[in-house]
Amino acid sequence: MATLFRRHKGRCHDHFKKFETFEEAAQCPFQQMKLDNWIKCCDLFASPEYQALNDLESGVSYDTSTLTCCLYRVPGTIREINGKKWYDPRVVSIGHYPFNKHERLQTIQKHKRKFYSILVSKAGKSLDNLMEIIRPLEAQARGFYSEKIEFESDLEDDTFLKMLILEGCFILELFRGSPYLLRGLAIPHFYGDLLLLENQIPFVVLETLFDNTKKPDDQDPLTFLALRFFNKVMRRSVEDLKKMSQHLKDSLHLLDFVRKSFITPDLDQPPERKNSETVPVIYCITMLLKDGIKIKLCEADSFLAVKFNNGVIEMSKITPRTSSTFTNSYVGKNSEVVQFINNLGKEMDVETDQFYLYNFFGNVNRRYKSTYHAHWTGLKHRYCNTPWSCISASAALVLLGLTFLQTYYTIYAYVNPK
Repeated sequence: MATLFRRHKGRCHDHFKKFETFEEAAQCPFQQMKLDNWIKCCDLFASPEYQALNDLESGVSYDTSTLTCCLYRVPGTIREINGKKWYDPRVVSIGHYPFNKHERLQTIQKHKRKFYSILVSKAGKSLDNLMEIIRPLEAQARGFYSEKIEFESDLEDDTFLKMLILEGCFILELFRGSPYLLRGLAIPHFYGDLLLLENQIPFVVLETLFDNTKKPDDQDPLTFLALRFFNKVMRRSVEDLKKMSQHLKDSLHLLDFVRKSFITPDLDQPPERKNSETVPVIYCITMLLKDGIKIKLCEADSFLAVKFNNGVIEMSKITPRTSSTFTNSYVGKNSEVVQFINNLGKEMDVETDQFYLYNFFGNVNRRYKSTYHAHWTGLKHRYCNTPWSCISASAALVLLGLTFLQTYYTIYAYVNPK
């Protein structure tokens, strides 16, 4: 039956949809089903939602986080391609990451308690107060992780809640930028560690702690404080930070928060296309340049803003200030840079329904495949590549014109003699 489920998975979308719930599908005898309805039933029973429902009814312990999670372990294939060290924290561990796994991570653990003590002292709160505030979010927070978060003493002293509070208070004080607390800490290394996928806690926890510990005179929202913290490597104006902070309140975690800060509202729109169309693959820049397509640097709010007008690709300048690979690997060859860029897309799936470069890729490819532009660009590249070749081509055109005129007047004199 599992083989049939997999075979027919996804084929029922163009068929008549009779069953809308699991109960309707379960009550219909198999012998009375038509093929289309049977395929639909297979899809329902093979879905993760039904498997979860079946496990709950049978008393099997089921991890509901698999349905709502947004924090995963980095796949082993990606670690092998780009190197394992780029996905592990170097200075600070956040969340359930085992800080005792590496000795270098234990130093900051001591500072976290100092950050926590100062925050609760300024806010006039106790650990019990904060636990009662965060406790309603426990189930939601656990659902963010793709695996169960368990501690040996979790059932006895709410270790998971204490972990969220400790990490949250540490991050909040880090964002507030207390000079006394930040003195002597390796802050430049924090930027990369706080943006690791496995080094996150839910953003809703940070928002809740911030709202319940801020002073009455605190005017800046959490989103602005977070943007200001990461702005030391992103170099944005204060006006841009204030504008961005208004639409970043629904972030999942800090990595998602920073990702959304690069997406302007005009980029966050699904492309207009038919469902049957696939995402086109754009040709490499070397082939595009040979075909006459040019690249022009322009000013934009986001480096993701790329436009194509009249054969010219307009894009903003990218300065790799935050990439550890560029700054620490001492890349000295163009081939190494190309290999790094190519590895960024390996083992990655493109969400075709939300791919904002769909129209851009299509327009560039249509221009590249145009016969007229291809021949015209080939002629310019062949005869106007250097000043001497351009002069030679011009002389040849003049000679061709004179030859044409000589032939014309010869024929004209023969046809119309005086």
